[in-house]
Amino acid sequence: MSIVTLDPHKPGFLDPSGQPFWIHGVNYEGFYDRAWAMWRPDLYDPGLIAHDFQKARASGFNSVRLFIQKENIDEVNNDNFNRLDTVFNLARNNGLYVLLTFNDYHSPDLAGVGRFNAKIVAHFKGDPIVLGWDLENEPRLYNLLVATYPAGPPPLLTSALVDALGELVSRAEMGNRTIPGSLRNNPDLAYYYVNAVEAYVRYSGEASAYNGTLIDYMRTPAAQKWQPFLDLLDQTIAAWIKPQLEPMKAADPTRLFTIGWNWPILAALPSNRLLNFHQIHQYGNVGYDKLQAIFAMLRSLRDTFPDMPVIMGEYGYSTDESRKVETPRPVDPRIAALHEAAMICFLRAEGLAGGHKWMLNDVRAAPNPFEAGLGLYADGDRAKPGQRMFAHLATLWRASDDLGQLIVQPDPNSVIRFVYRTATGSLAGGSGSPQAGLSWRTDYPAQLFMTWLEDGQTRLESSAAMEVELDPPGFVPNWPVGQGASVYRLYSNTFNPEDARPAGQRVPVSLRDNFPRLVTPLA
Repeated sequence: MSIVTLDPHKPGFLDPSGQPFWIHGVNYEGFYDRAWAMWRPDLYDPGLIAHDFQKARASGFNSVRLFIQKENIDEVNNDNFNRLDTVFNLARNNGLYVLLTFNDYHSPDLAGVGRFNAKIVAHFKGDPIVLGWDLENEPRLYNLLVATYPAGPPPLLTSALVDALGELVSRAEMGNRTIPGSLRNNPDLAYYYVNAVEAYVRYSGEASAYNGTLIDYMRTPAAQKWQPFLDLLDQTIAAWIKPQLEPMKAADPTRLFTIGWNWPILAALPSNRLLNFHQIHQYGNVGYDKLQAIFAMLRSLRDTFPDMPVIMGEYGYSTDESRKVETPRPVDPRIAALHEAAMICFLRAEGLAGGHKWMLNDVRAAPNPFEAGLGLYADGDRAKPGQRMFAHLATLWRASDDLGQLIVQPDPNSVIRFVYRTATGSLAGGSGSPQAGLSWRTDYPAQLFMTWLEDGQTRLESSAAMEVELDPPGFVPNWPVGQGASVYRLYSNTFNPEDARPAGQRVPVSLRDNFPRLVTPLA
């Protein structure tokens, strides 16, 4: 085995050595001043990319999601792979697998896209650094309907929808509708287009009013009247996938393929079984209820495809929730980090196959503050609070395949609080604990990092001043029965005793000076 493959025993992945591989990755679009332009000849800089990949690895990530842009087209068509080879090798040097996303520019020429993609796939055939191939980033209904299909118009652009549901938009009403330029000279295709869009708008409106997820609504009796539309939409997705996928599979039939969906309705249709693993993108503003809504959608998607790995190809919380520079809505980076921690821990604990955070770097001078503030590093290579969190989780997960358990609750001081506990350690965040065996007090939206060592010893560190109370038998695995606890302050190679408590008492640990503490069974 020399490449990443599917796990035959559960919906997940195996690395090239045959070991379980859980995706803990990050999206990369370039340095702070060249987001979405890293391939431009005047901005392409392998030194900066190497620097950023080092940051990604230091943050604990094991994979990076990259994008083919328009600047790559001419060089690939001329069999020039120098820059792609360089970037892939930089990822290799930093222990990062590559998930490569094609057609981020949404070319409608499906046959041409398939041929172009296949050249890249053939070039990297058998390369173990490739995690998989991502056919397109966030295609929407519009992209499906304006594409050029080698076999002729897709099912949604035929009379089938009107025949099944009746006329949703009459030909007389079409003058009030926006029609893509590529369809304006064909009255029939334009007519089918506006009816398909209207069906989607009406269906999604009803689904949004349902007390559940958009995916769950598909299976309700109320949605059955829309089944002809959903069937035709599913057939259209299949017709859209095949001209792109088939040449790529012919170039390297052993690879794994996916699509970066951000519309759950499209992601949940059966035609996605043409792919090897599922990928969904979801964002949200901070808030307990909003976080739970994303959790519910992910559970629904996982349950819809129980035999396929499901990953989050993009997730993240911005340090500014405004979409306009003139009306900023800053978010405390520590609160954003709590939400990202809860998200990635949820993916792990719920048995999903991993996720890629959006993204490594903030965007300098961007017109959209929300987009600008989604990086793990602020401009100037200043690590945000999430960086230490991601690195800590990576350490826990490298030491064990345990998925862990997550508890998330609302918190009046830090929006949410959580405890994530595994066989190798724990991560907690917020201003108090939802578990009886652990509690803490802090004036900040802080995080608590715990690592289990041998013989019940526990190392504790925090991102801010914190007072912790620990019940070792109730929280620490393998704590010796009937043993009290000693607390030591760690400084360099010295262990300074601070406290000792007999069995049956909770153990107070003060983390106010940036030094770790070690809690050990009482000698």
